[in-house]
Amino acid sequence: MCTARGGHCATRWLPALNFALSGYPYWTTDIGGYHQPYDGAANDPAYQELYARWFEFGAFCPIFRTHGHRDHNELWTYDRVYPTLLTFDRLRYRLLPYIYSQAWKVTSQDSTSSVRWSWTSARIAPPGRSATSSSSARPSWSAR
Repeated sequence: MCTARGGHCATRWLPALNFALSGYPYWTTDIGGYHQPYDGAANDPAYQELYARWFEFGAFCPIFRTHGHRDHNELWTYDRVYPTLLTFDRLRYRLLPYIYSQAWKVTSQDSTSSVRWSWTSARIAPPGRSATSSSSARPSWSAR
């Protein structure tokens, strides 16, 4: 299971980011998981922290969706992390002109995904190179 403690979610997100490497332009994750892991998870501080980290990541995915099988899924449901969710929700809306222009390039110019790996900040090196950075792997937005 993906937990908010210890950075375990990063290992779950790496496969999703591999879609960008393969040139598959439209991919996403179900923010928070499609099903909550247990009853009352939305009130659990650990789950709310997980949800906030997943929401932050989702804001930079080509498709941003927080849906699933939950009784309540509004931002204010996660009261402990609501300010973080609101900040990244607003950021996503500010990015929409860029996201839409990149999506049009995918359609009209056979471009690849708008999310790309930043190898210079990744622990995982591209094939044939050694990893030199101790920071976490991060996706980056590209205007290609």
